[in-house]
Amino acid sequence: MLSGHYTDSHLFVLFLFFNAMIIKQAYGHVTIEMISDLRKISKDKKMVSLDSRLYTPTASDYQNCSRSTLECFSKEVDVLFSESNDPVDKSYSRLSLKLKQLAFKVQNKDKTCPHCEVYEEQPPKVFISTLTKIVQELNNSKSQNQGSKRKRERVRQL
Repeated sequence: MLSGHYTDSHLFVLFLFFNAMIIKQAYGHVTIEMISDLRKISKDKKMVSLDSRLYTPTASDYQNCSRSTLECFSKEVDVLFSESNDPVDKSYSRLSLKLKQLAFKVQNKDKTCPHCEVYEEQPPKVFISTLTKIVQELNNSKSQNQGSKRKRERVRQL
């Protein structure tokens, strides 16, 4: 029979593996489409000039509280959409949905993360810019992980 210590270490390795797979899947949901939607929104003069304030987590908030940060961005994108009174544009609802899907795939590092209403309120232009930077960072991480995988596959072929 295996000792308890040996079994625990194997369980820990499996735990790390599954966490890595969840994170990898999460990055798969960060698409060029999201970045395109954010660029479209940021160029919308009506949107950027709205006289509203949105709760805006920072990139460092995302590092420690990934899920709650993405959930907050998703809720605030919904607010932005409702304040724009633009029922034709699907960029907002698509972006909000993708943020929710992504939030479901990641975990918070911190046990206690702030509620959305704790973050500083910013104008739409700052909100969109911050969200774009986070999504681009996630997309870059995804690209780097895929590039490393391709390099490992090439080395195996040699």
